[in-house]
Amino acid sequence: MRYGGSIIADTLQQHDVEFIFTLCGGHISPILVAC
Repeated sequence: MRYGGSIIADTLQQHDVEFIFTLCGGHISPILVAC
């Protein structure tokens, strides 16, 4: 099963996003781990 963080990381990669800037926290952690 795919999780939201993996889906977002794949989408960012498809759009050639090289850097992400964000505030750290539990709500964003799955995205950071997947990236």
